Amino acid sequence: MDQVVFLSDDWIAALDEAAMGRTFATGTNGFLFIREVTNVARIAFTFEGGRLHVRRAADDLMGATLVSDYQTAAGLAVGQLRVQDCFETGSLRLRGPVRELVEHKELIRSLDDVFGEVRSRTVFDRSA
Repeated sequence: MDQVVFLSDDWIAALDEAAMGRTFATGTNGFLFIREVTNVARIAFTFEGGRLHVRRAADDLMGATLVSDYQTAAGLAVGQLRVQDCFETGSLRLRGPVRELVEHKELIRSLDDVFGEVRSRTVFDRSA
């Protein structure tokens, strides 16, 4: 399997492809959250019709957003950091309609399983 560089277009496409084979609860329709890595990438996770679509987010796209720097994002991606610890230290922040993230926290947590294969072939390159 080919390696993909963290936060690159190929990595985002791999996440989208991994999600294609999955069906999510219809109660998730219209749910959108954004993962923003400051000065590097904004990635939109959109649930529609029981499906998840992952794409690069436009700068003006608004939604519940998880924000961190690259180092924190990479640490979370490989399991070296815990989300709760990052919130407590302020290295991971929330912006926008936070209630939506709370309401869908189990769904967001389930994405670890969805994206496990992509994570196993992810490489990290700060210039991504």
